[in-house]
Amino acid sequence: MSRRRGFAAVVSDLRAGGSFYLLAALLLMFVLIPFLRSSTLGGLLPESRGVVGKVILHLAVDAILITAAVTVAHARQPWRMAALLVVLPATIEALTWTSIDVPVSLLAFGRIYTGIGLLFVVYKGLVAMFGRRTVTADTICISLCAYVLLGLAWFYLYRAVLLLDPESFGALDHAASRDDAAGELFYFSYVTLTTLGFGDITPKTSIARSLTIVEAIVGQMFVAVVLARLVGMHIVAATTKQIRGGDAD
Repeated sequence: MSRRRGFAAVVSDLRAGGSFYLLAALLLMFVLIPFLRSSTLGGLLPESRGVVGKVILHLAVDAILITAAVTVAHARQPWRMAALLVVLPATIEALTWTSIDVPVSLLAFGRIYTGIGLLFVVYKGLVAMFGRRTVTADTICISLCAYVLLGLAWFYLYRAVLLLDPESFGALDHAASRDDAAGELFYFSYVTLTTLGFGDITPKTSIARSLTIVEAIVGQMFVAVVLARLVGMHIVAATTKQIRGGDAD
């Protein structure tokens, strides 16, 4: 009976925090990566409907960004933060679907803006997590979401670097389109974050190398610091509970 109550408490905590749904959406994004490489959604749409595919993909990404800002950041006005994170980059991206000639510098600014915005969301989420005294299922989900969002933030920064200098990354000269390059950089970001280092894609310029080094360091420090914090919170909570139980006896 106690196990059922414990499981019910975990489910209730996840629903209340909402971070579980964000984590599920982020993991689903990895499953859909093959479709992200083409504006035709991996052949589900004809070439003539390529713009429709782009709209669907960007709406899906924007929905994840909004959910991240609202769920992870725990800000006093989360919807304002979500709007600041999404509206400007989405507007710049929408201009590329028209006949307007959008400067590369403006597109790069939109990528950098989104990347920095995601890093700020991660920061707010970590502040909220470190401010808690007990480890709950929602706390663990927030830490996992923050880790995945780190890779997504660097993905946007890498895209900005590639826009400003197409020779920034090796092995991307075979990319037939901007969408193909985005898919490769998405893969490269998480390979770097987890320090797998397969070596199939390599940074060639100083800016790209610096970003890669920082992401690898942040990825390792995140795991070490957050894991230590969660373990410490759990030990303190268990010790406090044991002391109070002893006093009651």
